[in-house]
Amino acid sequence: MLTLKTKHLTMKKLLFTLLSITLLFSCQDPVIGPGFPDEDPNNNSESNFQVDFDNQTFISDQITATNVGGIINITGFRGANGEAVILSISGNSTGNYDLGTTGSNLNGAVYLQSNGSTTPFVSETGEIIISEINTNDKTLSGTFNFTGVSHIIDSNGNPQTESQEFTNGKFTNITYTDDLVTGGNNDNTFFAKVDGVEFVEDNFSGTVLNFAGMSSIGISAVNNSLVSIGFSLPSTITPGTYDLTSLGEIRGMYNISTTNINGAKSGTITISSHNTTTKHIVATFDFIAGPLVGTTEYAITDGEFELTYQ
Repeated sequence: MLTLKTKHLTMKKLLFTLLSITLLFSCQDPVIGPGFPDEDPNNNSESNFQVDFDNQTFISDQITATNVGGIINITGFRGANGEAVILSISGNSTGNYDLGTTGSNLNGAVYLQSNGSTTPFVSETGEIIISEINTNDKTLSGTFNFTGVSHIIDSNGNPQTESQEFTNGKFTNITYTDDLVTGGNNDNTFFAKVDGVEFVEDNFSGTVLNFAGMSSIGISAVNNSLVSIGFSLPSTITPGTYDLTSLGEIRGMYNISTTNINGAKSGTITISSHNTTTKHIVATFDFIAGPLVGTTEYAITDGEFELTYQ
C-alpha cells in the first residue's frame, strides 16, 4: 500500500495501488491508502527489506506492515516515485506460504514499477517464509522469492505477458501494526453493495496524489481483511457523470487480495459536488469490476460517498 506527511502520503498513495493496484492505481498513481501508520516505525538501521531482480538489489528506504484480520501485509518502498514490493499472506503465524493466483490461494506478491507503467508484476509462483513473529514487540522476519507476471493488452486487443524473477528476498525485524489506522474526517460516509451484499468498510479516506506531473485524488474504502473499493479521479474533476475504467484517468477498483485485483469494466461515477478549496467531494457510482484478463465479474451497486480528503 506504501512520508511522514510527505513520505507518508506517498505510502498512502501506494495499498490503494496495491490494494488498489493495477490498480487504480494502475501504477500510474501508486496509492497506498488507509491501513498504514502515521509514522514509519521501521525507519531505523535494525529493519531491512530487500530482493534481487533484473541484475540489481532492491533495498527499501521505507517499510510498512500490518497484521490485521489474519492477513499480514508487508511493503518495501524505494525512492519517491512509488516503486514498491508488496507481500500479502493469508495467515498470522510462522511458516511457509506458497504464492499463486489460482483457486483459494490468497498469498501474493506484487512489484510496482515507478516508471508510470500500468502493469505491475504479480506473483504467479513463489514462497514467503515467516521465520519469526514477536508479538510483544510486534516485529516479524522472513524470506521470500517469486516469479512475477505482468499482463498487458496489445494494440490489437490481445493479452500479452512478461515475467520477472525476484530472488533472495528477505525482511528483518519489521515492525507491524495490528489494526487499521482510522484517519480523516469523521463525517466521511461511504456505502456500496457487492453482488447485492453491503460492503462494510472499516476505513474510508482519500488523499491528493501527485505523480509524473499529474495530480489525482485517491479514494479508498477498505475493511479489516484489506478488501477495498477504490477510485482515482482527476484532482480538478467537476460535477458531472463520467465513465469508469480500469486504466484511464477516471478509475474504479474492487480488490479482494494482491492476486485478485479487479478494475472497472463498465459503469459510471456521478460527481454531485466538488470543492477543491475545502477538498470536499460528493458522488454516487455503479460499476462492473473484473480482472484485466479473465471473465469473473463483480457488480458494485448503490454506491455513494461524501468525503473530505487530505
